[in-house]
Amino acid sequence: MKFKVLVVDDEPNSLVATQLLLESRGFEVETANGGDEAIQRVKGAPYQYAVAVVDYKMDYKDGAATSEELLLLKPDLFVLIHSGVDATEEILLAQNHSMEAGARRWIGKDEAPEVLIAKVTKWYKAYESLHAICPFDGKLGENEQLIASIGLVGRSSSLAEVVRQTQKYRLTQENVLIIGETGVGKERIAKALHAGASEFVPINCASFAGQAELLESTLFGSRKGSFTGAHENRVGVFERVKGGTVFLDEVESLSLVAQSKLLRAIQEKKVFPVGGDREYEVDFRLIAASTPEIEERVKNGTFRSDLFERLNVLVIKIPPLRERIEDIEPLVAYFCRNNEQKYNRKKQFQLRAIRYLEGYQWPRNVRQLENLIKRIFLAIDKEIIGPLDLKHQIEKDGEQVRPLQLRLAQNEREKLLDICHNAASVREAAKRAQMPESTMRRWLQKHGIRLVPNQPNIGA
Repeated sequence: MKFKVLVVDDEPNSLVATQLLLESRGFEVETANGGDEAIQRVKGAPYQYAVAVVDYKMDYKDGAATSEELLLLKPDLFVLIHSGVDATEEILLAQNHSMEAGARRWIGKDEAPEVLIAKVTKWYKAYESLHAICPFDGKLGENEQLIASIGLVGRSSSLAEVVRQTQKYRLTQENVLIIGETGVGKERIAKALHAGASEFVPINCASFAGQAELLESTLFGSRKGSFTGAHENRVGVFERVKGGTVFLDEVESLSLVAQSKLLRAIQEKKVFPVGGDREYEVDFRLIAASTPEIEERVKNGTFRSDLFERLNVLVIKIPPLRERIEDIEPLVAYFCRNNEQKYNRKKQFQLRAIRYLEGYQWPRNVRQLENLIKRIFLAIDKEIIGPLDLKHQIEKDGEQVRPLQLRLAQNEREKLLDICHNAASVREAAKRAQMPESTMRRWLQKHGIRLVPNQPNIGA
């Protein structure tokens, strides 16, 4: 989004002269013939304007009064009072009055055109740095294309590595264990691991809480009358898939009895239905998924160590969203496109808003971000979304946003490598991290990282 400069003057020749001067330097300029017209323009489209150049001596409503009303409408507007008064006393009065009204700078009309250009440029860039819109241009880098190939969204090197593992393990028919926090996309990885036209059956073990017999019946089958509610014989999914894939999500929540049956199904390729009198041979590939707490459950005896060893051969660990902040921007773009189509509304995010999101901890990961973007579409009417618009919505989830520099205290080197990935310079890396360039240089030196411009692999 290119912001505009608003030129306000009730003298037509002066208005046109200032407009042509600024347009000759590449600014997009709109004009207003007097204060009231300027106020109506800003009221109608406040996000369009970065700088207003306002004549001081205007009939009916002077520059000070105009700037005061403009700043009430748009407090972040940079207002420059442009005055042609000659007397020193009047100049001082104009300056003092304008500053009291909230205008940012005062410029004499008799000063060289370059002075006006320089000041407009300075404050335009200051506004742009605060309000720049995230481009969401749809162009995919190398990592993004790789990640998109299995239906995920992101650009971080850590997620790209997950995809490489997935592609490698897909070529086998071995069982795979996926470990990751809730909401990171474990089922998406499981579907990508499943190859061929055979059946893919997802089962969320935790959804059967308090219904152990029903879960065992679902997995291994059951006979009529074997438990309350078993009104007929049932074929379990392991028997039904016949060469397909069974995906057990939250496998750590299985009861010890079910774990024992699962271990036998893996080892012997046989299942014993609930209430049955004989075993049945089965042919399946197992993909199991768990939160990281499965290892703690093995230690405290609530998950069988022998079953864990059977599962823990080919392992894919998906890092949480807070450890791959580069994925947040493309995820926001993706969720925005989906919601634009669904609700026929458009939203644009300021870069500062994206950086704000990158400071959040995301305890429920990508799913939580998806829900947040949906709430923004439904709860916030305006099109341009800034950090303050997010504050109320994001803190409904009960966590605070922390600056990136604080978050670097954990896994510093890995995060720095992510930030600097494909950066053209230290300056660009510093801008991504919202820190001074000198600070970024110290961080890179501390961790022995050598920035090679536009190269995917860096680090000493």
